[in-house]
Amino acid sequence: MFLPVAATAPRLLLHPGLASAAAVAGQRHFAASSGASVPTPEGVDPGGGWQAELDLELRRRRELQERGRSPKRGPGQSPGPPEGGAGGPSPEGPSPEQREEVQRGVAQLELFAYPTNRRTPWATAALVAASGCLTAAAALHWQLRVCGSPSLEELRPRAASFAGALEGCSVGQGDVERGEVHRLLLASLLRAGVQPSRILTDIVVLGCCGTLLERLQGPGFVLSLVLGSTVLTNLGASVANGRMVTAALANKGIDQANGDASVSAPMPCLARVSSTSGGVTALGVFCALRHGRWAAWPGLPLPVAWLMAPVFVATLSAFLGYGGQLREYKAAAEAAAEVAATASIEGRTASSSIAADVSGLDVVVSLAACEAVEGRARAACQAPPEDVVAWREELQEAVDRLPPQPPDGAFFADLCGAAVGVVAAIVLRRRVV
Repeated sequence: MFLPVAATAPRLLLHPGLASAAAVAGQRHFAASSGASVPTPEGVDPGGGWQAELDLELRRRRELQERGRSPKRGPGQSPGPPEGGAGGPSPEGPSPEQREEVQRGVAQLELFAYPTNRRTPWATAALVAASGCLTAAAALHWQLRVCGSPSLEELRPRAASFAGALEGCSVGQGDVERGEVHRLLLASLLRAGVQPSRILTDIVVLGCCGTLLERLQGPGFVLSLVLGSTVLTNLGASVANGRMVTAALANKGIDQANGDASVSAPMPCLARVSSTSGGVTALGVFCALRHGRWAAWPGLPLPVAWLMAPVFVATLSAFLGYGGQLREYKAAAEAAAEVAATASIEGRTASSSIAADVSGLDVVVSLAACEAVEGRARAACQAPPEDVVAWREELQEAVDRLPPQPPDGAFFADLCGAAVGVVAAIVLRRRVV
C-alpha cells in the first residue's frame, strides 16, 4: 500500500518546494492505515487526501511564480494590464493594433522619410549643370586663353574681355536702375573667387533639397522657387550693400558717385555683389522648415535640416567680418580723398600709360594675367616677354593709386534667402505636402 507514495517520490524530489506537501501526504496515508491521528495544517482539507494537498501546493507555487514575474510597483501606482492583453506584449509578438499605432507615430514624426517617387530630378540637375558649366568655362578660358597668351598684343584684349565678363556676372544698384535685370541671375551662376568648401556646400544643399522637393512637387516648383528667390535675393543684396557703403562714405562727406570731398577724387562706383547663393539658401531653408526630419538622401539617416548648418555658419562669419571691412573701407576712402585733393591743389598728375577710365577690376585682372604669364615662362625655363614685364610694373603702380574697394556684400543674399525661405514656407504651408 506504500507503492503510490514510493512511485511518486522520485518526481517529488524534482520539486523541492513540494517536499512538505509530500511529507504531509505520507503521514496522512500512514495514519489512515494505522489508525493514528496527524495534525492537519491550516488551509488543508482533511478529507481531500494527499492529491488535494499536492494540488493546493502547486497552486500556491504558481501564484508565487506569477508574482515574481510581475514588475515591482511603487506606492500609488496602479497595476498594469494583464500579460497578453491590450496594451501589453503577447507571447506571439505585437498585435496588428500595436503595429498600426507604432506606424502612425513614425508617420507623424516623419523621421528619415523619403518620397517613394524615384524619378530623375531634371530641374535640379539642370541648375547644378548651368552653374558648374559657366564656372568651368570661365576657369578654362582664364587658364588656356588669358594665361597662355604668348605676347602683350594678345594678352591685353584677352584680359580686358575676361574682366568685362566678370563684371557682367555681378550686379549693383545702378545696374538694376538701368534695367539690366539679367545680372540678377548671372551673379549667382558664376561662382568665381569662392572658397571650395562653400561651393561644395551649395552643391550638396541644391542637390539634396532640390531632389527631395522635385520628387514631391515636380520640377516646376523647384525652378520657380530657386529662380524667383535668386532674383529677389540678389536685388536685396545689391540694394543693401550699396546703401551701407554709401552711408559709410556720406558720414565723412565723401560722395561715392562723383568720388569727391569738395574736389574730384577717384572713387569706385556703387558697390557690387557677385558669386551669391541666395537662391540655394532659400531652397534649403524652405525644405528644412517643411521637411526638416526627412532624410537628405534615400537610405541616409541624416535629417535634411542639418545640411543648412554650414551655410548658417558661413553667413554668420561673413556678417561678423563685414563691420570690420566697412570700417577699413571708410578709412581708406578718407585717405584716398585727401591724397586726391592734395594732388589737385598742387596740380600734380600721375604719368602712366594706363587709361584713366580703366576700372579697378580691369587693372587687377590684367595684373594677375601678367603674373600668370611670367610664372608659366619661368616654369618652362624661359625668360618672360619684356613687354609683359614692363606692363606688369605699370599695373603695379596703378594698383597703388587705385581707390579702396568696397567690402564684399554677398552674405546679404544669404540673409535675404533665409527670409524668402521662411516666408515661402509660411505662405505655402497648406498648399504643398
